[in-house]
Amino acid sequence: MTRKNFSPLRFFVIVFLLVLGVVIFSNKEDAKGVVKITLESSWPAVLIWLLAIVGVVAERVFTTVNSDKQSGVVYQSFGKYADAIFSIATFGFAGSTSLALLKGLYLQLFFQGTYFTGFADFDLASIFLISSFLLFHSTNGTLRLIINAVFQAEANDITPAKT
Repeated sequence: MTRKNFSPLRFFVIVFLLVLGVVIFSNKEDAKGVVKITLESSWPAVLIWLLAIVGVVAERVFTTVNSDKQSGVVYQSFGKYADAIFSIATFGFAGSTSLALLKGLYLQLFFQGTYFTGFADFDLASIFLISSFLLFHSTNGTLRLIINAVFQAEANDITPAKT
């Protein structure tokens, strides 16, 4: 651990997250209300679908991939357009459906709503685990597409020189 390895940005992010955690913990009821209002609005689902559309379209438009390197049954059978449509649908449906399930779990747990009748605690924990993974996968996947389109749009394949 040397001064050379110190990252001020990471340090400030960690301090910010700790302070945010303390503020949320000391204002639990207000924080629960803000999360409830956010989940009940249509904006999280709209944001997920916008990320999916923008991410896939940006990746298809701005990055060049050789068609012989492109894999997948959809791409090989139906081409670039169908692959883009199925990618958008996969990311969008995975994100919005998992968000809807997580919203139901949150409202049932913290606001005594009844969204999942007949499910045991183990089942609810399974729904939470799988839904949170799908939501992460969807948003992470679309953000990676956008980042790749922005930062690697001009990248070329590198072939090693023969010596």
